[in-house]
Amino acid sequence: VDVWVIDESIDWIDHILISSVETAMEYLDYDIVGLIERPQLLRYKAPSLGYKWHVDLGAEELSTRKISISINLNDGYEGGEIAFFSDTFVKFKMPLGQCLAFPSFLSHKVMPVTKGERWALVSWISGNPFR
Repeated sequence: VDVWVIDESIDWIDHILISSVETAMEYLDYDIVGLIERPQLLRYKAPSLGYKWHVDLGAEELSTRKISISINLNDGYEGGEIAFFSDTFVKFKMPLGQCLAFPSFLSHKVMPVTKGERWALVSWISGNPFR
């Protein structure tokens, strides 16, 4: 996967992400602060291995991630489904323009892209660490 960090001068993207989080907060009761890290633009070019299983939490500054956001920016590719594993395995292909907001502690991956290119915008909303 190729990764580009979105510059602070492109603030219209921040407004889209904040709007998405406002919708997610209708379902999640999290103590959030906002965008602490810059969003990233991701490109998966076929043949791509996708992105391995992971959670978006980690040590230090990554420990404050509460909500992960992924927005599908294109169609015309094959594979590239986002997959989750909790008590079951679920995968689905996000439609063009679809935004997915989910708790950062959920294990997830991107399946291999077998044809074309998949573009996505990802970001994380932070808050006080989970207790």
